[in-house]
Amino acid sequence: MLDAPSYEEAVWEASRDLVNLVPAVTHLARSRIRRIRRSVSHDAVVHERKEVAGLAVVFGAEP
Repeated sequence: MLDAPSYEEAVWEASRDLVNLVPAVTHLARSRIRRIRRSVSHDAVVHERKEVAGLAVVFGAEP
């Protein structure tokens, strides 16, 4: 039977997984902004940018 990972190992693995998500989230946010720019009004773009910036802060990345 395999031993369960220690608390430190589990935290390290979760942290690594989260750090690996940041570039993907940033890329998706930027592509979403580009799509919105092409299809909707300026007000909607500003709103979406604010929303994406909030997500970026949560994930620790620049929008």
